Amino acid sequence: QRLDWFLVFDLQLWKEVRSGLRELYMATLMLDSRYKMKIALTFARNYPRLSRAFLTQDRAPEHSVLLFSVQLFTAPTLSASLVEHHFFLYVILDVLKKFFMQPTPEFLRRCGVILCDTESFRNRRYFHVFHDMRYLAGTPQVRNWVSTNHHFLASYVGFIGLFQGMNPNCRAALEHVEYEADTWVNAFNVTLQVAKSCRQFAECYGISARDLFFAMRGTLRTLQGAVRRMAEENSSPIIRSGQMHGYLPQAITNPVNSGGDMADAPQLVPETHVLPTLWGRQYEIVRYDVASGPVSFHHPLHWFMAELFQHVKHLTDERARDFGFASVRDMVFSAFDVRLDHALDASGIAEGGRAQPLYAVGPSDVAAAQLELLRILDYPIRVCVVMAQIRAGLWVRNGYVIRLQSHHYREVSL
Repeated sequence: QRLDWFLVFDLQLWKEVRSGLRELYMATLMLDSRYKMKIALTFARNYPRLSRAFLTQDRAPEHSVLLFSVQLFTAPTLSASLVEHHFFLYVILDVLKKFFMQPTPEFLRRCGVILCDTESFRNRRYFHVFHDMRYLAGTPQVRNWVSTNHHFLASYVGFIGLFQGMNPNCRAALEHVEYEADTWVNAFNVTLQVAKSCRQFAECYGISARDLFFAMRGTLRTLQGAVRRMAEENSSPIIRSGQMHGYLPQAITNPVNSGGDMADAPQLVPETHVLPTLWGRQYEIVRYDVASGPVSFHHPLHWFMAELFQHVKHLTDERARDFGFASVRDMVFSAFDVRLDHALDASGIAEGGRAQPLYAVGPSDVAAAQLELLRILDYPIRVCVVMAQIRAGLWVRNGYVIRLQSHHYREVSL
């Protein structure tokens, strides 16, 4: 179609022509309901190419035809059709994922490490793509689709999991930081957009208890995989190992913000130990020293999980029994067994208006699940400890940068 060619060659046109064409689309095609859907489908079909040009090649982004998206994605009928029939949310997630991950070497991507000092993080044009995703998710039809489509949940938590534990900080204990890099600014800019999307998509799962249970269980399994990789704690040893075996160039710098030398940092392994309390009881906790090990402020998977837990009206034992679990506790503790998701999906309301319990958590399952949950919940606790240590002056040798990170982390918008 002619419109396809106008969109494809938008980057090669003069600024006045580009702006004039965008005004022409709004003044003609968008006023006729017969052509609204056609232009929306054409725009969505060319969106990957347009977004790639906008993010990396366009020297006059303020004239890009991609800015026309706000006229399309804010219309409920258009956004619902694009998402439900053409799966456009997958397209946007794929655009963002490729944009952020492409500069990071494949070896680091497999290990769960993402570099924040790349051009993708410095280029703030990705804000517009995040806005497009939020426009689409703002309509009721799309929210219903998101809550019932479990494949999209897997894609979304996989996307936000890319930024889990990025840009960690390590306390400078012996000497002051001489050079304060601004990489943390890039990381927090991305985190702000990701956190907003976590809040918006988590609201979609407040419609149905069944969909909420699926989302919570799927997010817990994704967290389990991220915790087992230990990329946040071992980013320096991972890079050192990749450079030693020739998988990474020597020019890649250490992603940990530290005042000391992380070149000889040991590879950390998951450990637990038992600590007594003043009341005579003992508890098994994760062995980790936040005063000497890397700690990141960025945990979008935890934020998404926390937003899901805010739908407390569905988190009752009565609702859990309706969908095949003896209690909410059993639903959470059995989340790491993916087979029970299929049983939950196939479970119907049995005689008497209630499904029979599918699974009862045994003592051995409780012990294993408690250990996994203990490791998962340790990360936000580490951040709380770091914030307390910063206020106490223990991180003063890291300079003003660590205080700025602490300040921005406490912002309401994040």
